[in-house]
Amino acid sequence: MLKFLQKDSFKAQAQLHFIVLIWGSTALLGKWISLDSTWLVWYRTLIAALGLGILVKLSGVRFKVQRRALLFMALTGLVVCGHWLLFFASVKISNVSICLVGLSTTTLWTAILGPVINRTKPKWYEFLLGLLVMVGLVVIAQYETARWTGLGLAIGSAFCGALFSLLNGRLVQENHPYVLSFYEMVAANIFIFLVLCSTHFSADSAGWVFPKPTEWGGLLFLSIVCTVYAFAACVALYKKISVFASNLAINLEPVYGIIMASLFMNEHEEMSAGFYWGAALIVLAVLSYPFFVRLEKKNKVLGAPKRQ
Repeated sequence: MLKFLQKDSFKAQAQLHFIVLIWGSTALLGKWISLDSTWLVWYRTLIAALGLGILVKLSGVRFKVQRRALLFMALTGLVVCGHWLLFFASVKISNVSICLVGLSTTTLWTAILGPVINRTKPKWYEFLLGLLVMVGLVVIAQYETARWTGLGLAIGSAFCGALFSLLNGRLVQENHPYVLSFYEMVAANIFIFLVLCSTHFSADSAGWVFPKPTEWGGLLFLSIVCTVYAFAACVALYKKISVFASNLAINLEPVYGIIMASLFMNEHEEMSAGFYWGAALIVLAVLSYPFFVRLEKKNKVLGAPKRQ
């Protein structure tokens, strides 16, 4: 039985890191697709909602959920929408590397928000690792002053990302991840459409905006692979992996994303040495987490009363 659980846990971790690898490409796609962040999120949520609706239907799962749960799903969908809007706005005005490093503060926000939402006792090492992430960001900010706005938007995106992860961690315990993700995408799409109605469809606007013909492939990959599959699969994994541990692994997204940006966009030529020192501190925080978890478990075992 123990071997089975260990094997099952390994599969969950492997799937999580595969999802993180996929998400590492989202910033590159956001930079490559010419749509502004608002239109990009609208198309993404629309295609994702349609894809998830088909997935729910084919899976034979019921769309019906409790009214209270539906309200929380809709509110969480608004947070997801804010997360993506800030994320793509950041990558548009700065670059992929800066955006992804700012997103690394998700761990810190999870450490702060987790005990409040889940009513659990804060863990000192989570705040310590979050502080190390902040130090890395300060180092980067000192050398990348021209990109502070993009970094600030990415940090705001990280806050929203931590919040909706924690909310989904609770919602998925009683709701199917496909249904949960479907209603969140619908709510996000409706919200962003209202934003478009108030900003883009004025008398001076150019009207409806479409992606370039060459961009549809990237948009479909972003919507179907990065959202329908990866988003719903990550929500499902909250049943097996804690939200903090999941978000810590997701913080490796900057590593994957920066490597891809260096390979395909030559962003390594734009970044200073201070950027890489700061990024190294953030990666150190990510990789240190398992050590602190094992240390905590060991102390609990040593501190447990011995049987007579």
